[in-house]
Amino acid sequence: MGGSESGMSDPRDTQQERTEVLLEAIRKAQTDFIVDAERRGVFDHLLTTLLDVTESEYGFIAELLTRADGEPYLKSRAITNIAWDEATRRFFEENAAAGLEFSSPRSLFGAVITTGKAVIANSPSTDARRGGLPPGHPPLRAFLGLPLYRSDKMIGVIGVANRPGGYDEAMGAFLAPLLATCTNLIEASRIDADRRATEDQMRALLENAPGFIVIVDREGVILSYNRAFAADMPAQARGKSVFDLISPDHAETLRGVLAEVFTSGRPGSYEAANRGKTSWYMVNAGPLRRDGQVTGAVLFVLDVTERKRLELEERRRTEEVLRLQREAMAALSTPILTVWDGVLAMPIVGVVDQARASQMLERLLREIAETRALYAILDLTGVETVDASTAGHLLGIARAAALLGSRCLISGISPAVAQEMALHGHGGADLAAFGTLKDALRHAVAQSAAAQRRPA
Repeated sequence: MGGSESGMSDPRDTQQERTEVLLEAIRKAQTDFIVDAERRGVFDHLLTTLLDVTESEYGFIAELLTRADGEPYLKSRAITNIAWDEATRRFFEENAAAGLEFSSPRSLFGAVITTGKAVIANSPSTDARRGGLPPGHPPLRAFLGLPLYRSDKMIGVIGVANRPGGYDEAMGAFLAPLLATCTNLIEASRIDADRRATEDQMRALLENAPGFIVIVDREGVILSYNRAFAADMPAQARGKSVFDLISPDHAETLRGVLAEVFTSGRPGSYEAANRGKTSWYMVNAGPLRRDGQVTGAVLFVLDVTERKRLELEERRRTEEVLRLQREAMAALSTPILTVWDGVLAMPIVGVVDQARASQMLERLLREIAETRALYAILDLTGVETVDASTAGHLLGIARAAALLGSRCLISGISPAVAQEMALHGHGGADLAAFGTLKDALRHAVAQSAAAQRRPA
């Protein structure tokens, strides 16, 4: 008698129906994964199908993770609610959405993790791999645990229990397409979670950055910005030109930098001050790319006013130190000596330019005023040549000294220097010349003594 006449179904028809249910569930899971942001419903539907096609009472789909101490554990993506009392019902309701965690290595599911292989236990109560059940737990009459692999790395486990007649290896082979789907969905969920975590980190970084961060397109139109920029802007800035929000000089500089960024694809930077130059900013511009093309730029703007202030203070301190050093060097290079009562001597070495002549004049006049000296000897022993400019400076010093009642004498003048000074017309009564400092000093002392002997 045929199967239809006897009322009995053909096992091949049943197997075909289960295969069709399995494939339809896989198709739906792949579609729903794209549109379901939470993703939990996708795994719940797969678990329902898994229990249906395996004729199991309860089960789970879980991701394999590792704790900080290296211990592996499972975190459910979908799990049957088998709560048996108020405490377990409350625990399930509070934790199922986030995923239940279980990590006992001495258990049937733990054997899947430790061996990396399928576990079939059709007599769990006598199986050496069992770990026991908590009081009140529904009975476990048969168990099938299958690892989920991505390449050679286990990333999850599925487990089902209590199929009438138990499980066999053929069941594992039948479920291979569903195992592959679960593996792909877990891996995709990990990638998506990593992407969202990265986006959250970047968003937090941008929002809490101390400076302004502004994203513009190739025309300079503002597309987005962070909280710091929004707080400094008087109104909604999105959609406006960044060039309209800054000074014309600043805008012109920014246009040039952005043009270079868009052309070269390399970052650029510059410093700019506000209109009153009370604040300074460092602007860094980096290219934004899409499909290999530069579509815009991100601007990082930092307030560097304090840095500029410190730089200015450091520059002023450096300039002051250099000024003091120059004065000290000038004093050392052109000392003024009191060689006799009322007689000063200034040994000169090297070149006498305008700056040095001014320093010499200032120091000499100050000394003449303080000592009321009648004579000032300019000793040129260390000067090899005298050009028109140098001779003019020396004559100017002599004339200025004369205004304070002091006569300048030139000593140590060589024939070449004397000839040079005469050639340029710098001689005569303004500058009395002597061959050596000793001769000039003798003359000055004699003239001072004579002046003191004259009757008042």
